[in-house]
Amino acid sequence: MSKWTCKWCKIINEDDSLYCKTCDNIKSEEIEVFENSCSYTQKETSSNTNKTDSKYTDFEASNEIRIVLIGRTGSEKSATGNSLLGKEQFESMVSASSITSKCTRGESTRNGKKIIVVDTPGLFDTGMANAKVTKEIIKCIGMTSPGPHAMVLVIGIGRFTKEEQDTVRYFVDHFGEGILRHMIVLFTRKDDLSKHNQLICDYVRKVPKELAIILQQCDNRYIAFNNDETGQSKKEQVVEFYDLVDRMLVNNGGSCYTSEIFQEAELALQRRMHVQLKQLEEQKRKEREQIKTQVKNKYEKKLNKETFKKSRIEEELNSQVEKDKEEKRFLEKEIEGLKQKLKGKENSGGQYDSEEKEG
Repeated sequence: MSKWTCKWCKIINEDDSLYCKTCDNIKSEEIEVFENSCSYTQKETSSNTNKTDSKYTDFEASNEIRIVLIGRTGSEKSATGNSLLGKEQFESMVSASSITSKCTRGESTRNGKKIIVVDTPGLFDTGMANAKVTKEIIKCIGMTSPGPHAMVLVIGIGRFTKEEQDTVRYFVDHFGEGILRHMIVLFTRKDDLSKHNQLICDYVRKVPKELAIILQQCDNRYIAFNNDETGQSKKEQVVEFYDLVDRMLVNNGGSCYTSEIFQEAELALQRRMHVQLKQLEEQKRKEREQIKTQVKNKYEKKLNKETFKKSRIEEELNSQVEKDKEEKRFLEKEIEGLKQKLKGKENSGGQYDSEEKEG
């Protein structure tokens, strides 16, 4: 079946879909169509015969680095993006109006390489509906087409929150375990460490267990940043970051996380959600059956009680009826006796009168 890719977000869609499943952009005649199983990434890289995997785009061939920043609101994601780009691209003022509510892209050239940075909404703490946040996050893959080389989890020095833990879990659930191969943990507020004469390597040894697991999952790729740094110190930390990215890319064979890989992860997520939905439906069915049984037992007990009560009343009524009948028979018998006595007296009186007349 033919497929088409959205020109806005670069997500691949089925030919019979009029709207993009991610951004709702309408299908256009200008949109490039790919036949059968040919994906966007494969078409872009088909001329590269030295690539290690058909799912990946060769890093050296593109000579650019594409980065996605993730993390909670207030972790200095936007300020970090500005440091990486070397210019004020993203709004980073600490104010309610500066909260990132949609994916924002910035570009610059550093050391002869094109740098693309996408700042994403803070998950779980923006007040946005989950569905809307999910839609925005998915767009980041398209905005770094054919996919990001690095997913940078930005965390402030001091505490690792549940929101940040949930953010990592969210990306792994939606993008697959493979996303960890492209993840770097970037700690902001490095100056807080300097105030206590502490190095970042000493700090990470004492981080919470949940964060230690994440660091282990991404092969302990971490770095500390002070976004308020200036001059040579600021340049040095940025150079150190890109060196870390380069080493990660070498380990990944120069690959980026592509839309195709995302689609595979999305299918896996859909299958997992389908199983969970079935389990939830079964659980709800059992709960309904349990409630139905409880209600039935309750009303049967109540009905039995009412039936017993009715039976007792009927017995009492029947007993009263029998008593009334017995009392009636007794009264009728008494009346009959009185009648007989009265009749006897009348007979006796008549006989006395006739005897007087004869005498």
